[in-house]
Amino acid sequence: MKKLNCIVLIDDDKMTNYLNQRIIKKSGLADHLLIFKNGKEGLEYLKNPDASDYISPNLIFLDINMPVMNGFEFLEEYNKLDASLRADKLMVMLTTSLLTRDVDAAKSYEVSEFINKPLDEDKLRIIIEKYYEERG
Repeated sequence: MKKLNCIVLIDDDKMTNYLNQRIIKKSGLADHLLIFKNGKEGLEYLKNPDASDYISPNLIFLDINMPVMNGFEFLEEYNKLDASLRADKLMVMLTTSLLTRDVDAAKSYEVSEFINKPLDEDKLRIIIEKYYEERG
């Protein structure tokens, strides 16, 4: 199975981030993992690709309900970024929301998948197989 260079988690919940970090590291499917506690932190990171510590993410797991900047506010600003900053980044909503309006809103952005928490190794593998295996 293809191994990704970098996965980003954008979620304000410490326990969720801890568990997702363990799952991703245990899977061995990513060389790097970055965690941001709200959309603003994640967006600021993505806007600064010239930083010495910048690692371009392949996959972004984004929560909806967060303080400072929620997932939809993040997507609104993310879509304004230059196309080169968005290139080759897969966006996956990872949330507890089952609201139809949230699923529909996610579809209006560049969100490839809408997955209910919790993340597990099977869900992670399915995403990587679906979106990265055919890319080689």
